[in-house]
Amino acid sequence: VYGRDLAVDQLYYDEVQTNLPVFGLKRGTQSHLAVIESGAAIATVNANISGMVNGYNNVFASFALTQFSEMKAPYQDAGAILMVQEEPFPYDLSVCYRLLGDEDYIGMARSYQEYLLQHDMLQLSKNLESRLNLELLGTVNYTGSVLGVPVTKHKKLTTFEQARTIVETLREKGVKNISLNYEGWADNGVHNDLMTNSKPENVLGGKKALAELNSWLNSKGIAAYYKLNIQSFYKDRAFDNYHSMQDAPKNILGEIVNVPVYNFASKLRDTWTYIVKPDNFKPYTQKGIDRMKSLGLKGAAVPTLGNMLYTDFNKGGYVSRDTAARYAAEAIASMKNAGLSISLKAPNAYALASANEITDLPNTSNQFYLTDQDVPFYQAVLHGIVPYSLPALNQSNDWRVAFLQSVEYGANPAMKWMYAPNKEVKGILNDGFLLYYRDWIDRASELYARFTEFGNIVGAAKMKGHERLSKTLAKTVYDNGYAVYVNYAKTETAVGTKIIPAQDFVIVKEG
Repeated sequence: VYGRDLAVDQLYYDEVQTNLPVFGLKRGTQSHLAVIESGAAIATVNANISGMVNGYNNVFASFALTQFSEMKAPYQDAGAILMVQEEPFPYDLSVCYRLLGDEDYIGMARSYQEYLLQHDMLQLSKNLESRLNLELLGTVNYTGSVLGVPVTKHKKLTTFEQARTIVETLREKGVKNISLNYEGWADNGVHNDLMTNSKPENVLGGKKALAELNSWLNSKGIAAYYKLNIQSFYKDRAFDNYHSMQDAPKNILGEIVNVPVYNFASKLRDTWTYIVKPDNFKPYTQKGIDRMKSLGLKGAAVPTLGNMLYTDFNKGGYVSRDTAARYAAEAIASMKNAGLSISLKAPNAYALASANEITDLPNTSNQFYLTDQDVPFYQAVLHGIVPYSLPALNQSNDWRVAFLQSVEYGANPAMKWMYAPNKEVKGILNDGFLLYYRDWIDRASELYARFTEFGNIVGAAKMKGHERLSKTLAKTVYDNGYAVYVNYAKTETAVGTKIIPAQDFVIVKEG
């Protein structure tokens, strides 16, 4: 739950993290949803089918009250020594079971939605209209050479003026409702420094050009979120108010914790990022808020604070994962309380209350052998409450399938672009592929127009049902009486008297 603890040795590797601390089970007409209320950050959800451990299908939570790490003994032919954390988990553990009767996973999601609303862990958004979620990359730094000497250089990918050009072109093509996330606009770009005193990049146009872009976006009613990352960064620079010995989390052995960054293709480590200990979340966030407000920016895109969680084993300053989750939630809430709109990237449950918008929601399971199909559980929790999107369509394996999944899951279409051609980031960005906006802008306007047909009918309705009618046909039902049939097949299919065209969808009034 909430992903791996970066300060603890990983005994096995799983790329998928569980963002919501829930599990459920249904048998016949009886079902229940379990919500891990206390101890979620040290919990693991375990599931087995009958015959593996006992005669029943079962699911339950387990908790790691103490963590350990291996230390190599400092003499020859000796085995590793297990070092165990000195302070065990300091809080009670609790799991709330909600008995639901004849409810499937969508009913469980709606029950969890109700739970979050009742506990003020989720807030109803004021704007649930369909939109295009657009992420733009500003600049990226890389290591070049001058007369054979390695130097850091900046590659401009989308200047502030070019960002306006892209948005204007979209609007001319009929894309009226846009939500903009601007990454790499300050502090050494995509590979950002610690963003407590953000300085707009001069190669993008500087402070004046940023102010002009922001003013224009505000005048057009376009929600603009500028990346604000106070938790992880690529360079520990002088005079940045960060000192790794004092401000970084420590593992059980007392070593500084850094996060490895792996090459997209080779899976080998390229570099690492520095991270901030939980005690500094709030003071660093306040510095970031002050700087954003001084620049006149009204929206913050928060990439990691809502989904990267770790223990801090600093001697005399131990912070458990549950406490770290609370610190992260309070830091994000302070941004919202300061008047900023917040865009979160695939947030964990503790961060949901502050979200104005959510991006990059997981759209697949971990594909373990135990799983039979992927279901839109997280999406059903949010639909009709907070707008959300899946990962960018243009970076998916098949944009047609990804778009159909957005419709099936009720998610706004998303694109990730830059103004520069793709060749400009070859060998610089691990995920720098299929980003050139000219290759996608016409298709984006077409998909937006098609999606708004769905969004205008479904609106702020909540999910009522979901099922896979076949391997290539899905049905999602909403509580305003409409259902959408999504056909992934490359041939048309019929449902009753309705024909769903190949790789398309049809919206019908139930009954």
